[in-house]
Amino acid sequence: SLSNLISRTNNGLGRLVECQSFIVHEALDGEYTAKMEVPIVAYNSGLLHHGGIIKAKADSITPWQLFRIRSFSKSLKAGMIVCEMNHISYDLKKIVGRFNGQLAVSPSYALTTIANNTVGTNPFTITTTQTNEFGNLSLLKPQSIKDTLVGDNSMLSTWGGDVYWDNLSVQLMDRRGEDKYGIVVLYGKNILDAKQEYEISNTYTHLLGYAFTPAFGTAIVDTQLVEAVASDYPRVMLMDFSQQATKEESYANTPLYYVHKWATEYVEQNNISVPKVSIGVDFLSLENMKEYELIHDMQTINLGDT
Repeated sequence: SLSNLISRTNNGLGRLVECQSFIVHEALDGEYTAKMEVPIVAYNSGLLHHGGIIKAKADSITPWQLFRIRSFSKSLKAGMIVCEMNHISYDLKKIVGRFNGQLAVSPSYALTTIANNTVGTNPFTITTTQTNEFGNLSLLKPQSIKDTLVGDNSMLSTWGGDVYWDNLSVQLMDRRGEDKYGIVVLYGKNILDAKQEYEISNTYTHLLGYAFTPAFGTAIVDTQLVEAVASDYPRVMLMDFSQQATKEESYANTPLYYVHKWATEYVEQNNISVPKVSIGVDFLSLENMKEYELIHDMQTINLGDT
């Protein structure tokens, strides 16, 4: 079983000691894939197949992880087998939730909703330590559990934070990583190259806040964001504050005041008008180099660290 493979002492059907290359690509809250190259004549290479599981350790910090082979090719000329793999957490794409209009008002409530509506067996353990409870997640139609965690309409898009994938364990948290104050990152030392990109696909210039209650109907206010970077790309974000309206005892007296207040607070707490800036860094880890063996712990950097 997958649970048994996670055991540190379990080598599955055997080791691929002649593996030529194994590269893991993991982006914070994004891609988690791997690519492996093994000689065709390597011992145990005949055990490789589509859907097979590879257990690998990408660095000295991250525990051994399971990857499922999604594509498998052989080159007779090169004499190599190339396997493209997804982290085992991609299996959550195959597990769906039978959602039909549920409203999750907090991260913990969302996990309860997911558990109560999952179709079939879910071998994954999902937990959350997210402290932000401002916002509602509307699960209007069936979708995969992975999309419910990190998709466009998900826990991550609603309450923010980061996600940590560890085999069959998934944890949503306010922030992944640590502040590494003692580590110096410099071009020419441990940075080989850097590339910066700007993206405005999730940038908004306005937030249209609204709330609906059976007694008072719909109250709508428009909160305009003053942000020069986003002004040339008008885009409106819709935000439903109905849940807050039902909890606020004084809402009936001044509904527009409260909707405007909640919309303003959301804008102040979330940088929705700021373009996403991505910096790609070609980084050389120094922790395992002989020159730094006496200060190994002082050079260790992991995903999410600052």
